[in-house]
Amino acid sequence: MPDDTMILAEDAKAIIERYRTLAEAAISDAESWLRHGALSRAISEAIPDAIIVTSQAGLIVWVNARFELMFGYHRSEITGQAPEVLVPEAVRPRHVMLRREYSEDPGVRDLTERMTFRAVRKNGAEINVMIRLGPVVIPDGIYTIAVIRKTRD
Repeated sequence: MPDDTMILAEDAKAIIERYRTLAEAAISDAESWLRHGALSRAISEAIPDAIIVTSQAGLIVWVNARFELMFGYHRSEITGQAPEVLVPEAVRPRHVMLRREYSEDPGVRDLTERMTFRAVRKNGAEINVMIRLGPVVIPDGIYTIAVIRKTRD
Protein backbone atom coordinates (compact mmCIF):
# COMPACT_ATOMS: atom_id res chain seq x y z
CA MET A 1 0.00 0.00 0.00
CA PRO A 2 1.42 3.39 -1.01
CA ASP A 3 2.36 5.93 1.59
CA ASP A 4 -0.27 8.75 1.94
CA THR A 5 2.44 11.39 1.90
CA MET A 6 3.67 10.05 -1.46
CA ILE A 7 0.15 10.27 -2.89
CA LEU A 8 -0.24 13.80 -1.56
CA ALA A 9 3.15 14.79 -2.98
CA GLU A 10 2.22 13.32 -6.38
CA ASP A 11 -1.16 15.10 -6.27
CA ALA A 12 0.57 18.35 -5.34
CA LYS A 13 3.01 17.92 -8.25
CA ALA A 14 0.11 17.30 -10.63
CA ILE A 15 -1.76 20.31 -9.32
CA ILE A 16 1.32 22.53 -9.60
CA GLU A 17 1.94 21.28 -13.15
CA ARG A 18 -1.68 22.00 -14.08
CA TYR A 19 -1.43 25.54 -12.68
CA ARG A 20 1.85 26.07 -14.52
CA THR A 21 0.19 24.97 -17.78
CA LEU A 22 -2.78 27.24 -17.14
CA ALA A 23 -0.50 30.18 -16.27
CA GLU A 24 1.53 29.68 -19.45
CA ALA A 25 -1.67 29.57 -21.49
CA ALA A 26 -2.95 32.72 -19.79
CA ILE A 27 0.31 34.54 -20.50
CA SER A 28 0.18 33.40 -24.11
CA ASP A 29 -3.46 34.58 -24.37
CA ALA A 30 -2.58 37.93 -22.80
CA GLU A 31 0.32 38.41 -25.23
CA SER A 32 -1.98 37.50 -28.11
CA TRP A 33 -4.62 39.95 -26.92
CA LEU A 34 -2.01 42.68 -26.61
CA ARG A 35 -0.75 41.98 -30.12
CA HIS A 36 -4.28 41.90 -31.50
CA GLY A 37 -5.23 44.97 -29.48
CA ALA A 38 -2.32 46.88 -30.97
CA LEU A 39 -3.27 45.63 -34.43
CA SER A 40 -6.91 46.64 -33.90
CA ARG A 41 -5.88 50.12 -32.82
CA ALA A 42 -3.53 50.48 -35.78
CA ILE A 43 -6.23 49.33 -38.21
CA SER A 44 -8.88 51.66 -36.80
CA GLU A 45 -6.46 54.60 -37.06
CA ALA A 46 -5.50 53.70 -40.65
CA ILE A 47 -9.01 53.19 -42.03
CA PRO A 48 -9.60 55.77 -44.79
CA ASP A 49 -13.02 56.78 -43.39
CA ALA A 50 -13.72 58.91 -40.34
CA ILE A 51 -14.93 56.87 -37.37
CA ILE A 52 -16.81 58.21 -34.37
CA VAL A 53 -17.80 56.08 -31.39
CA THR A 54 -20.57 57.41 -29.16
CA SER A 55 -21.69 56.14 -25.78
CA GLN A 56 -25.19 55.17 -24.73
CA ALA A 57 -25.43 58.67 -23.24
CA GLY A 58 -24.93 60.04 -26.76
CA LEU A 59 -21.47 61.54 -26.24
CA ILE A 60 -18.44 61.04 -28.45
CA VAL A 61 -15.95 58.77 -26.69
CA TRP A 62 -13.47 58.06 -29.50
CA VAL A 63 -12.55 59.20 -33.00
CA ASN A 64 -9.88 58.00 -35.39
CA ALA A 65 -7.11 59.90 -37.15
CA ARG A 66 -9.13 60.25 -40.37
CA PHE A 67 -11.87 62.00 -38.37
CA GLU A 68 -9.31 64.53 -37.16
CA LEU A 69 -8.16 65.18 -40.73
CA MET A 70 -11.68 65.36 -42.17
CA PHE A 71 -13.24 67.55 -39.49
CA GLY A 72 -10.29 69.56 -38.18
CA TYR A 73 -10.84 68.69 -34.53
CA HIS A 74 -8.20 67.13 -32.33
CA ARG A 75 -9.72 64.14 -30.55
CA SER A 76 -9.26 65.85 -27.18
CA GLU A 77 -11.51 68.70 -28.39
CA ILE A 78 -14.37 66.49 -29.58
CA THR A 79 -14.35 63.72 -26.96
CA GLY A 80 -17.22 64.26 -24.53
CA GLN A 81 -19.19 66.37 -27.01
CA ALA A 82 -22.56 65.46 -28.50
CA PRO A 83 -22.29 64.54 -32.19
CA GLU A 84 -24.68 67.38 -33.03
CA VAL A 85 -21.68 69.75 -33.14
CA LEU A 86 -20.93 68.03 -36.47
CA VAL A 87 -24.41 68.63 -37.87
CA PRO A 88 -25.65 71.87 -39.50
CA GLU A 89 -27.37 74.00 -36.88
CA ALA A 90 -30.74 73.97 -38.67
CA VAL A 91 -31.06 70.17 -38.37
CA ARG A 92 -29.58 69.64 -34.89
CA PRO A 93 -32.94 69.22 -33.11
CA ARG A 94 -33.99 66.57 -35.65
CA HIS A 95 -30.64 64.82 -35.28
CA VAL A 96 -31.14 64.55 -31.51
CA MET A 97 -34.51 62.88 -32.15
CA LEU A 98 -33.05 60.50 -34.77
CA ARG A 99 -30.18 59.59 -32.45
CA ARG A 100 -32.65 58.74 -29.66
CA GLU A 101 -34.74 56.62 -32.05
CA TYR A 102 -31.61 54.75 -33.11
CA SER A 103 -30.65 54.06 -29.49
CA GLU A 104 -34.07 52.45 -28.95
CA ASP A 105 -33.60 50.15 -31.96
CA PRO A 106 -29.87 49.93 -32.76
CA GLY A 107 -28.67 48.04 -35.79
CA VAL A 108 -26.47 48.31 -38.83
CA ARG A 109 -27.80 51.11 -40.99
CA ASP A 110 -26.70 52.88 -44.13
CA LEU A 111 -28.22 56.30 -43.54
CA THR A 112 -27.44 57.59 -47.01
CA GLU A 113 -29.98 55.20 -48.54
CA ARG A 114 -32.72 57.59 -47.41
CA MET A 115 -31.15 61.04 -47.60
CA THR A 116 -28.06 63.11 -48.25
CA PHE A 117 -26.18 64.32 -45.22
CA ARG A 118 -24.12 67.39 -44.60
CA ALA A 119 -21.58 67.63 -41.84
CA VAL A 120 -19.89 70.65 -40.32
CA ARG A 121 -16.14 70.91 -39.90
CA LYS A 122 -14.54 72.76 -37.00
CA ASN A 123 -14.00 75.80 -39.25
CA GLY A 124 -17.74 75.91 -40.06
CA ALA A 125 -17.41 74.59 -43.62
CA GLU A 126 -20.07 72.06 -44.61
CA ILE A 127 -19.29 68.88 -46.50
CA ASN A 128 -21.45 66.14 -48.06
CA VAL A 129 -21.02 62.81 -46.31
CA MET A 130 -22.18 59.21 -46.37
CA ILE A 131 -22.87 57.74 -42.93
CA ARG A 132 -23.17 54.14 -41.78
CA LEU A 133 -24.02 53.16 -38.21
CA GLY A 134 -23.52 50.01 -36.22
CA PRO A 135 -23.90 49.08 -32.55
CA VAL A 136 -21.22 47.52 -30.38
CA VAL A 137 -22.34 45.75 -27.21
CA ILE A 138 -19.78 45.32 -24.45
CA PRO A 139 -20.27 44.71 -20.72
CA ASP A 140 -20.39 48.40 -19.84
CA GLY A 141 -23.01 49.32 -22.43
CA ILE A 142 -24.02 49.77 -26.03
CA TYR A 143 -21.89 52.03 -28.17
CA THR A 144 -22.60 53.31 -31.66
CA ILE A 145 -19.96 53.38 -34.35
CA ALA A 146 -20.49 55.91 -37.13
CA VAL A 147 -18.38 55.52 -40.25
CA ILE A 148 -18.31 58.72 -42.27
CA ARG A 149 -17.07 59.11 -45.82
CA LYS A 150 -16.78 62.47 -47.56
CA THR A 151 -18.55 62.55 -50.90
CA ARG A 152 -18.20 64.99 -53.75
CA ASP A 153 -19.69 68.38 -53.02
